[in-house]
Amino acid sequence: MDTLESMRRIIVIGMWCLLIMVLMTSCTGENDNAVSNSSINTVDSSNKEASEPDQKDDCFESSSYIYEDSAVAQYLEDYDQFWDEIETNYPFYTMLDDLGIDVQGIKDTYRENVYKVEGPEGLMVILNQVCRQLGGYAHLSVVDKHTFLVYKDAYEARKDLYNPWYEVLSDDKTLKLYGMEDVESESTVDEDTVQTENSKYAFVRSRVIDDDIVYIHFGSFEHFTVDADRNVMKDYLGKYKDYSNIIIDISDNPGGDDTYWMENIVAPFGGKYDYSEQYYFADSPLFWNFFSKGNDAEIIHLTPKEQEDIKSKTGIDNISIKQEYKQVCDFTDSVERSLNTEAKRWLLVGDITYSSADSFASFCKKTGWATVVGTRTGGCGSLPPVFVRLDNTGVCFKYTNAVKIEEDGRVNNIYGTMPDIISKKNEKPLDTVLRVLKSEDQ
Repeated sequence: MDTLESMRRIIVIGMWCLLIMVLMTSCTGENDNAVSNSSINTVDSSNKEASEPDQKDDCFESSSYIYEDSAVAQYLEDYDQFWDEIETNYPFYTMLDDLGIDVQGIKDTYRENVYKVEGPEGLMVILNQVCRQLGGYAHLSVVDKHTFLVYKDAYEARKDLYNPWYEVLSDDKTLKLYGMEDVESESTVDEDTVQTENSKYAFVRSRVIDDDIVYIHFGSFEHFTVDADRNVMKDYLGKYKDYSNIIIDISDNPGGDDTYWMENIVAPFGGKYDYSEQYYFADSPLFWNFFSKGNDAEIIHLTPKEQEDIKSKTGIDNISIKQEYKQVCDFTDSVERSLNTEAKRWLLVGDITYSSADSFASFCKKTGWATVVGTRTGGCGSLPPVFVRLDNTGVCFKYTNAVKIEEDGRVNNIYGTMPDIISKKNEKPLDTVLRVLKSEDQ
């Protein structure tokens, strides 16, 4: 009896053990399947066949964030398009590392920030910061609304010469972004801005120094002041008698329009001036679209040796085209604004002297129209910058793709124009002229 009872207990215990093993095996199989499905949906999300039918394809992941927003994809594409553009066509890209700029670090750091933007304006802010971090050399910058309005007005008025520029700025998506889609074509200048409290000329002031020196300061060559300032030299110089020196100060002038200094400063004195400027380009669609038509400059393809010489001098390795722009400035018929004066002319410059103001300094050096005094300019007195539109948002940015190389091999776009007379350390350009004049009187 005892033996029979013992056998029954063993059989019952065995059945319970078998049941427990079956249950454990069943649970383990379910867990394995769950892990497998999870791996397909997250880790191997690129495997489209294994994805769940309702899984979203517009999901983007950074190191810290996951987004399900197709707009982010567009901002990332535009950010990458910006970098593709400057890496391919911005001629000064290869110089940035030598200038101490951590290009790759900037690119990677700001790309992370794109995941956080909430609109095209946010992308504009990021790209503007990128341009600043890259040094902003050669007009590299995002086009803000003010700049957009100025350039669009200027290029629309001269579409015969600037149609490629105008086409970029008149794109429907870009017009909408910059708030211009419903604005009729008209001047964007408030006439009140053309006058200041102390002068009818917005950016000009003058005074007399030591009775025989007339000092005139030009703070800008803004496009909208070209017509308004037509008589600026006649008005100011007509006030004074018996002066022997004219000092023109553009040391803090960031530029504007070359027409300003040609028509409003140089022309009233008359004369004829022949000079030329040489510009170098990469053989790219930008060159052929913006600069191959609408001018008389000959297109010269550089030999391999010439290309290598430029690379060794400048560090720029993609230059293959040269254009020489010959300028003939004939102001002999400017009778209505003619200034009959034998006074010596001086031009003050500094590191803020930029763009068209640098062009004026270069003109004075090449023709001897004025003695250039101060420190080296900010440079980039060359052809107008090109405009690039980002495909998804319509954001525009600009940069100069025309490389100007000085006779000593320096790249003007980066290192500027050297004056005829260099100011001493901590000496203002005006004080330099006064010192030189004092020494000449002794």
